Amino acid sequence: MEQRWNVRTPLTLDVTIHAPHDDSIPGTTLDVSFGGMHVHVGPEVVLHGNTLVDVTVAIGEQLETISALVVRSTQEGFGLMFTDLGQQMLALLHTVAHGTTATPTLEIPAFTLADNLA
Repeated sequence: MEQRWNVRTPLTLDVTIHAPHDDSIPGTTLDVSFGGMHVHVGPEVVLHGNTLVDVTVAIGEQLETISALVVRSTQEGFGLMFTDLGQQMLALLHTVAHGTTATPTLEIPAFTLADNLA
């Protein structure tokens, strides 16, 4: 059963995954939504589910870092769910996905995984 809350948009962006106890892992997004992204990294990289990572996204000349949780692992990459997506990054993703500088009509406060574990 599909448990996605946000529409995935096919989008190719260069990213670097920073995982605990690993070097930086270069990758490319296959699709992005406001809730997460699917990243292609190749078969040689293994990250297990529920691993917290930081993802640096190159959007033009701008670099943004997003915290995420590995929710799916395949032979080619990972499904990542954002855990700390601020308003600025939300607006930037909206701009990239929709080609407009308008901010989303739905404002979502910054969310962290730690807030829900308390």
